[in-house]
Amino acid sequence: MEDVGDLTQSSETASEYGRPPCPNYEAILRLIERLSLECKDSGSLLKIQNAIHSYKRLIQLKTGHCKVLLEKLQTVENEVNGLRKKLADAAREQLQQGQELCNVRFTLKQEEEKRKNVVWVYDKMKEQLREKEDQYNKEVKMKQKLEIRVRELDMDLKTVRHNLNTVLEERNCIERQLFQEQNTRIIQDEILANHLHKQKELKMAQEKISSQLQEAPDQHTQCTEKMRDCIQKYTAACK
Repeated sequence: MEDVGDLTQSSETASEYGRPPCPNYEAILRLIERLSLECKDSGSLLKIQNAIHSYKRLIQLKTGHCKVLLEKLQTVENEVNGLRKKLADAAREQLQQGQELCNVRFTLKQEEEKRKNVVWVYDKMKEQLREKEDQYNKEVKMKQKLEIRVRELDMDLKTVRHNLNTVLEERNCIERQLFQEQNTRIIQDEILANHLHKQKELKMAQEKISSQLQEAPDQHTQCTEKMRDCIQKYTAACK
């Protein structure tokens, strides 16, 4: 059993250094043979089998851990390769820029050497360069102004839209109020017409009662009461 522990410890030590655990199968076989010879009962044999199973489980565990480490290692290697590629691209670009700079310097040197003979060419090139720079600066300023103007117009557009929405809401509110006022006016006109009609009916009733009073003085009291009832009914209807 102590030999099994030694084998387990050796595999754990190997995995700590980033290497997958390699089972020492020959040592295991020798250990099994020796333990089998020394084994005299089923209990000891069971212990041997348990030790072997424990070692197998440990190997499986270490193998899984090793796979994870290998995947991480592959990922790191891919990142390193990517960085190396970027570094190589940057180096090539730097070399190309250096060559272009050398070419520019060489051209300037030649131009400087020939300056005395081709002063007018140099002045012309310088003037063209200055004009291009001025044109570029003008374009940059114009672009900046256009961007500012676009932002201002965008803000104005948002303001106009907001004001338009406000006006539309106010118009809708006014239309609703006007509709309500029109309905109220119609109701008031209907009430007024009804009131005038009742006044006309009352006047006719009064005239009829007066005529009856003139024709039948003895019914004066009864007519007076009837007129009072009509007035009360009219007053109640107006309320």
